[in-house]
Amino acid sequence: MLRLQSKITFTSKIDGTEIVFDFVNEVEIETSYENLTDTAKITIPRKLNFDGKPIAVGVDSIFKRGDSVKIELGYFPDLRTVFDGYISKVNPKTPIVLECEDKMFILKTTIISKYSKTSVTLKNLLTDIIGDVVEFRTLLDVELGSFKVSNASVAKVLDTLKSDYGFYSYFVNGVLNVGLAADSSDTQTIEYKFEENIIDDSSLEYQRSEDMRLKVKAVSINSSDNSKIEVEVGDDDGALKTFHTQNATEAALREFANLKLTEWKYEGFSGSFTTFGEPYVRHGDTAKLISDKFPEKNGLYEVVSVKRLLGMDGYKQDIELGIKQNGW
Repeated sequence: MLRLQSKITFTSKIDGTEIVFDFVNEVEIETSYENLTDTAKITIPRKLNFDGKPIAVGVDSIFKRGDSVKIELGYFPDLRTVFDGYISKVNPKTPIVLECEDKMFILKTTIISKYSKTSVTLKNLLTDIIGDVVEFRTLLDVELGSFKVSNASVAKVLDTLKSDYGFYSYFVNGVLNVGLAADSSDTQTIEYKFEENIIDDSSLEYQRSEDMRLKVKAVSINSSDNSKIEVEVGDDDGALKTFHTQNATEAALREFANLKLTEWKYEGFSGSFTTFGEPYVRHGDTAKLISDKFPEKNGLYEVVSVKRLLGMDGYKQDIELGIKQNGW
């Protein structure tokens, strides 16, 4: 029988002192390329002091906002780092709940007072506003045109890059990735069987393409003057999906939007399913669903988000599916 284990290491921002917990009431981690920040909640047993010091209340309490935290989970003898970040809030309840954020916590407090360029590439912008605060990378070195920032955090700028240009930002193994929702060179395909390691599929819904109500909004930004062209295709009352590109004509933009509409109107599953803590999966990976009894359920799906939960019921992952992929 697989034996669960956990290791949570807290490091004081004041003196670097480390405290290690190998047992907690509950750990909940949420990660998605749709969100700038991965979050974690750690529920600590009902013990209000540690080595004679209070855990959460008082000036000399053990845990403080800004302390770093690393969460490792797994089945004996393997441990895997599943979260690396900082305490963002201490809730001195009983039991105590520590709210945590990944390294985006740093970028939320890194303020750009004034920045203005008449022309800048994505890579140069990131270099200018991030510097060596965190390690970052981008596979897209596209021209953004003019770009101005006034008294805004780096995280706010990254949010603007998503809303205005369609560039996603998220941390992978401590490195900030800016650009696409997934890097094909750094993703994997994980198999899940309905009759074996899928614990609960009640949140999955099977849809037919003709029954889907969907609207696609396409936005093109002219890099020379930042002007925009927008087109919408599909159902007026449908769920909205938006994508961005650059320097496209209206005709080309509309053609591409219709192609995306066809791609996203697929027959297959939407929603989420629950599985065990392993095999480990990240957003951007591909979930390969398999059924021996009902092969029509088979399919490849993009993973949009993962919620990990370690508690009294064991170690589980709740995996949200994106669009169905070609190839199987």
